[in-house]
Amino acid sequence: MYSQEYEKLHNAADESQETLLESNIPIEKLHKCFSLRKALAIHACVLSFYTVLALLAWRLSMQSFCASTKYGNGTYTPATKAIENKLVTIDIDSPNPYHGNPNTELDQAWDDLLHGYNIRIPEHALHSMGRKSIPLADGSGDSWGILAATHNLHCLREIRHYLAPDFYPNNRAYSMKEGMVYEPHIDHCLESLRQYVMCKADATILTWYWPDEPPRESGKYYPQTDYRFQQQCVNWEKLRAWEVSNSFQLSPETIFHPIYGYPW
Repeated sequence: MYSQEYEKLHNAADESQETLLESNIPIEKLHKCFSLRKALAIHACVLSFYTVLALLAWRLSMQSFCASTKYGNGTYTPATKAIENKLVTIDIDSPNPYHGNPNTELDQAWDDLLHGYNIRIPEHALHSMGRKSIPLADGSGDSWGILAATHNLHCLREIRHYLAPDFYPNNRAYSMKEGMVYEPHIDHCLESLRQYVMCKADATILTWYWPDEPPRESGKYYPQTDYRFQQQCVNWEKLRAWEVSNSFQLSPETIFHPIYGYPW
């Protein structure tokens, strides 16, 4: 009797141990599965992190590229909405109203280019540029600004006038400084244009050709530069329309120093 009961207890203990051993198998598998899932989750997080970084870097690079190709630099300008590129055929030697000997029509054409020279800059735009300027005295909250392109046109006109003093006698009023060959304003304009040209660094290739004309009196047959080429340019008419629509006239109502009054 005792032997039978012992045997039953022994068998029950063996069965219990086997059950425990069998129950350990899914626990070990579960532990391995959990470790695998944890590793996969970590790798997924790392992959997602670097994917987000790559997308952000791509977006920033594209924004920088679009800004540089759209308006020439990466800086903000309130004229962005007026910037539109178009394919233009540049032909330096073609007739146009801006080059040639001084005359009334040419002077008017240049005056028209500079109409709307002074523009209003809203406070939010000035903040976006990180710049400061003279606030207008009309209480609008706007400040004084000019487009860099129009300033360069102003400089070109000043140089044209300076080169033809007999036609533009008012330019003789320029004050010369001792030891200087160029009048300070002209020197400023030359330097402004130099920096602008080097900053933009137009990489368009100009080519050469042999002209149909016979050799010159010297007997030399000189090659000529082909100044006709196509280029992506800003739609000048659209930008000018924006400039004029945001322009103001210099007057005591707009530019007025709190102590010294109207400068002109």
